[in-house]
Amino acid sequence: MEEAYGRKLEEAPEGSMISNLHKMIPNDDGREFYAVNLEQLRMGPAAEAADRRYAEMVLPEILKRGGYPIFLGNRAGQMLGVYGKDVDRVAVIRYRSLRDLFDMILAPEMQSGSPLKFASLDHTEVFIVRPVVSFVQVRQLVGLILFIVALGGFRLISRLQKRERNVAKP
Repeated sequence: MEEAYGRKLEEAPEGSMISNLHKMIPNDDGREFYAVNLEQLRMGPAAEAADRRYAEMVLPEILKRGGYPIFLGNRAGQMLGVYGKDVDRVAVIRYRSLRDLFDMILAPEMQSGSPLKFASLDHTEVFIVRPVVSFVQVRQLVGLILFIVALGGFRLISRLQKRERNVAKP
């Protein structure tokens, strides 16, 4: 990361990505985790264009490494506390492992896309959470099963219609 981003770990400010990820390495268990992104968006057409372009660059990089977006939503109000008053958008991304995250961060596409991210955001806080209970995979599995059943149903209907046409021909 030092080489890729041109900043030595010793020179990195507290709270920087390189500093925080370096602290995570000794405790890495190789399992999945979720990155919770709290974003304060910049306003204006240039920022919105940078945000769209960054999303187009980052999504394939996440998917390529077995990650996927779990949730993306705009702030609708404040229920409790004051910390979130400046948060405009929340994104939750599932990563397969810390190794995959590092691999993605070091990809040339991500390095070239990094300025777009910061052109679209006034501020972002990202923290890592490990699932204690997660129903995301259960919902995805049920969705996949329903999709396969529907696909099988469509094929069966197609075969029956084809058979009826063949029988109806004299």
